[in-house]
Amino acid sequence: MQGEITALLKATLTEGVRRGDLKFGEDVPIVLNMPPQKEHGDYATPLALSLAKLEGVPPRVLADLLVSILNQLESASHFIEKIEVAGPGYINFFIKKEVGHGHLLEILRQGAEYGKTDLFTGKKILIEFVSANPTGPLHVAHGRAAALGDAMSRLLRAIGYQVDCEYYINDVGNQMALLGQSTYCRYRELFGEKIELPAEAYQGDYIIDIAKQIKETDGEKYLPGQDDLFFGRYSYQTILSLIENDLRAFGVHFDGWFCESTLHQENKVSEAILLLRKSGVVYDADGAVWAATTRYGDDKDRVIKRSNGELTYFASDIAYHKNKFERGYDRLIDIWGADHHGYIARVKAAVAAMGYSADRLDIVIHQLVNLLRDGKPVAMSKRSGEFVTLKEVIEEVGVDATRFFFLMRRSDTSLDFDLEIAKKSSDENPVYYVQYAHTRVCSILRVAKEQGILMDKETDVSLLMLPEEMELIKQLSLYPDLIKMAAARLEPHRINFYLLELAGMAHRYYYKYRVMTEDMALTKARLALISAIRIVVKSALDLLGVSAPERM
Repeated sequence: MQGEITALLKATLTEGVRRGDLKFGEDVPIVLNMPPQKEHGDYATPLALSLAKLEGVPPRVLADLLVSILNQLESASHFIEKIEVAGPGYINFFIKKEVGHGHLLEILRQGAEYGKTDLFTGKKILIEFVSANPTGPLHVAHGRAAALGDAMSRLLRAIGYQVDCEYYINDVGNQMALLGQSTYCRYRELFGEKIELPAEAYQGDYIIDIAKQIKETDGEKYLPGQDDLFFGRYSYQTILSLIENDLRAFGVHFDGWFCESTLHQENKVSEAILLLRKSGVVYDADGAVWAATTRYGDDKDRVIKRSNGELTYFASDIAYHKNKFERGYDRLIDIWGADHHGYIARVKAAVAAMGYSADRLDIVIHQLVNLLRDGKPVAMSKRSGEFVTLKEVIEEVGVDATRFFFLMRRSDTSLDFDLEIAKKSSDENPVYYVQYAHTRVCSILRVAKEQGILMDKETDVSLLMLPEEMELIKQLSLYPDLIKMAAARLEPHRINFYLLELAGMAHRYYYKYRVMTEDMALTKARLALISAIRIVVKSALDLLGVSAPERM
């Protein structure tokens, strides 16, 4: 319905310009809101207030003019009951009840496909997320990235995109050597040696576990100075396997796992640097090789090869993004942690320098997760040595609660995650609140089926006239536009907010009114409404990767 009203307002502006009543009709932003008070209609727009200065007309006068034009448009009569001007110049729209009833029938007709579109069919997106170094277990911030990336992929698929998810493995560099040294030191300690760990060594019991595995398999086979590479490779493979298992348990699937080492083995980094050099973007200075990223909006040029001949991580990132585009993706999405915020400009600059539009790369930054227990910070984990692992959180509160909590806020804001609230079977726990709404409507439908009460072609949904019923229908009708907006803005948290509001409306409705009444026609109409609620709640939970239980 928002789309229809927006189109109607655009037609109004065009008609006003054609008639000479308005000067501006093109590219004027149109904002629609849902008034908090029912007497102000179903939708409202401040269009007259925002346009008044441009037109040089008082907002209220301009609003009256717009409404007069609106009322003359034939398309308005199809779904609008009345239009009013309120306050300083707001325009309020009241939608015909039969329009809502039509939406309800459409939800029942489409079922699980309701809200989905083929708007971007044929377009390909690659989302790269998590991509934690394989030097330790995933922590809660990685979990937030995993939930975000997976939910975004589901949203984008819902509007027609072909989406592939990829994990980029940083399997080269100093951290891999340090990982091997850390494990080797722990391995020698198992044989009674007193070894001082490097100051930057990886801590935590998981390193000791890996050392024990090597001892159990090979005994005291490895002596000082021997097979240094073995410990790094073994540790890397073991930790990567743990990461894969944790993500699988979290319900997150990756279509590809891309190793940084392949970029070097296949000379892709050298090729990318050569491409930029030929285009004049790469230059030599102070014994190092630089990329002139300031030409494309970066705040300073960046080193891609140090004076000692060592390539920087940025060099690999350039090659990796070149590789992504060469694989035929129309759009790239990277999800990075807060510590990578300063990296955005240089990577976008590199993309532009290689001849691709920087607009084809979206970079989403996610902030940290503050893990709490009854409002107090949770102590660090012995297993990781530095942080609480994703696996520990999942084991304590479950996958559904973990995912729902991770997605409850905008990605660029910090998130408070209280473990005790996430475990409660009460209204305090948002995921329980939403899932229980689904369980409740399933229970009602199950009882109706047991009593032989089924909806049929004769079900008259026009009997749904209560204000609460019309508000529920309106909320359900918002779902398709919500999916499009959440997908376009890469904001899964909008689905959480929507679900919480819908669940609250559903809870209040069936606590106040009986669905199963002595009036069979009214009962069937209310069952139609309950069925539509079930369809939308289940669909929205699926977009978040959260289950929709029929019994709790």
